Amino acid sequence: MHRFLLHFPVGLITFALGLGVVLVVMTALEDLQSVDSPNSDVVQIPDSLTTASVEPELEDSDESDVCSGLDNSAYDEPAIKKWLRGEKFSEKAMRPPIEYRSEGDEFFPSLVDVNGDNKNELMVKSYCSPLKNCYFSIYEKSGKGFHELFLTNNTGQAVNLLKSTHKGYRDIEITTKINGSTGFVSRYFFNDYAYDPEECFAYHTTGTGDRAITPIDCYEVEDDRK
Repeated sequence: MHRFLLHFPVGLITFALGLGVVLVVMTALEDLQSVDSPNSDVVQIPDSLTTASVEPELEDSDESDVCSGLDNSAYDEPAIKKWLRGEKFSEKAMRPPIEYRSEGDEFFPSLVDVNGDNKNELMVKSYCSPLKNCYFSIYEKSGKGFHELFLTNNTGQAVNLLKSTHKGYRDIEITTKINGSTGFVSRYFFNDYAYDPEECFAYHTTGTGDRAITPIDCYEVEDDRK
């Protein structure tokens, strides 16, 4: 009897220890499962993505901004809509949408053919300074929409279409006046999708009336609004 009473507590302790070991092992397994399969939302990426055919909005993706971060295609929207509809231009001043009129009062649209395909691109002149330096944008039709083909890096006097070409598009030259005797000349070449400034020159008028020209790196003129 005494021997039975001695073995009973020993067995009870052994049972408790075994139960504790089992609980520890089960807890460790649950932790491992939670690591392998975290409880989070998983987005499945389909094998192929399709996009519905939608007519492009006027807010073109080209990241070119003019004055206070304004997207020029939004500013030029009335002319762009008229051009996309195939309507004629009188080349008189137009006004931007009313929400942009605090940024400027008017712009001047015209039609040009920069690649000789007998299809007119839309050119818009805007934000002219007292020295008649203006921003110029040229838009090209793309399907039912458009993209910005050209934007002046420096404001300038006019868009001059040169006889030389790159990839079928005529080179463009812009002259920027700083004052009555000095300024910059920028030449833009077409690079597959749009125009980039590739050749730039500073000029100044000498005492004899000749214009001296110096090649420079292309950069944006900081103060052409005098």
